[in-house]
Amino acid sequence: MKIIKKNGYNIAVRDGVFDIGDCVLALGNFDGVHLAHRKLLLRAIDIKNSIGASLVGAWSFEENPLCALTDNPPPYIYNAQTKAEIMLSMGMDFVILCDFKYFKDMSPSCFVQTHLI
Repeated sequence: MKIIKKNGYNIAVRDGVFDIGDCVLALGNFDGVHLAHRKLLLRAIDIKNSIGASLVGAWSFEENPLCALTDNPPPYIYNAQTKAEIMLSMGMDFVILCDFKYFKDMSPSCFVQTHLI
């Protein structure tokens, strides 16, 4: 795993991944990468394979969003690096890690238009 900075994000990538273009992307906090998270990530891999996309990845946050929303956030289950390592080991080609504080007041349409598309 290596971490690259691109477009203001930290991106954990598997060896051999250099460019992220059209892809299948799973979005979520993935704080514990528990069974439901794993099912979503595995479904993204299935979709990638069924449509012939070149990459599959996950978009998550460096810290739990509740850190920005409350004065008493829950303890971390995994830090960002461990979370990324787990997702990459499951078959994700990359994991985008960003700062939730930047997005918390953004409209959904702005998020999609500016960051996903």
